[in-house]
Parts: sequence; C-alpha cells; structure tokens
Amino acid sequence: MQRLAVGGLPFLLPLMLQQSLDMSPLDAGKVLIASATGGLAARFFVPWLLDRLDIRAVMAACALGASIGTGVLAAVDRTTPVWLIAACLAIVGVVRSGFFIPATAIAYVDLDPRAIGQATVLLTMAQQFSISLGVSLSAGLLHNSVCSDASPPAANFALAFAGIGFASSLSLIWITRLRANIGEALRQAD
Repeated sequence: MQRLAVGGLPFLLPLMLQQSLDMSPLDAGKVLIASATGGLAARFFVPWLLDRLDIRAVMAACALGASIGTGVLAAVDRTTPVWLIAACLAIVGVVRSGFFIPATAIAYVDLDPRAIGQATVLLTMAQQFSISLGVSLSAGLLHNSVCSDASPPAANFALAFAGIGFASSLSLIWITRLRANIGEALRQAD
C-alpha cells in the first residue's frame, strides 16, 4: 500500500505546484528532488537502525510517518514556503526508505535460493502495478474534487493527498501480520 503513495506523489505534487502555485515545471521538479535525496540519505543509516531495533517496529513507524507526511501535503497552499514543502518531502523520502528497505528484504526471507529469480520478477511486477494504481487513485481523487475546468486551487488537491496518505497507511495491517521473529531471519542472513 505504501507504493500507492510512491505512484501518486510524483503525479500530484508537480501538478499542484504548477497549476495551483504557478511554478514552472523546472521549479516543481526541483522541489521533488528533496524526496529522492531523503531516500538516498536513509540508505546510510537504516541498515544500522534495523540491526539494533525490531524490524516490524521500524517498518510500522516508517509506514506511519510516510503516510502522515503524504497526508500533510493536503495542507499546502500559496502561503506555504517552498523550503517547508521540500523539508516535508525529504522526511517522507527518509521514512519511506525506512519502510521499503526491510520490506523488500522480507519478500525473500523464506524463499529457496533457486526461486529468487522468479520471485524478483513477481515482486517487480507487483511493485509497478501498485505504483500504477497509486497514479490512478490519485487521478480519480483529484478528478472528483475539482469543481471547475479552471486551474484547480491547491485546496482541490487536499482530498487526493489525504486519500493516498490514508491508503498508504493500510500497510500497517500487513506489518502487524508479520511473524514476530522476522527480523532475526534477516539478521542471520548477514
């Protein structure tokens, strides 16, 4: 469910920044770099964090943080400073990576080594499908909230950001279903 937000955020945010906040496509793209930078930064400390804390707890905290961060973007309007939007995106990038690093590893924990190639293909297809669903969900929510054909004000994007934030929070259900010792299997693989 977190991948719904991964698909929806790069669709919604540049559109909102350009149409509602009158940014150029280049400036809107610059703002999105913050999310990628946060995700890259997380790669340096998340493995260390996962070695010291319960993996399910880290995943749950990161999933919740990413969902809230995505939902917070519903409050963006013309008065929101660009640096604040970028800071929010950087934090979302960090916590989303904190979720995806162990989630991807968990996908392979109980597999026979001979099945990893097939599992990789299936996982990649599922990820791309989820991202596509995120774009579709975001577009549908945005379409249902736009009141006129004119460039929609930032408020029309609020439903879409809140919706994908909520949808991504449903990943917490999956996390609670993970077995308690899932982290030990990953630590033994080191």
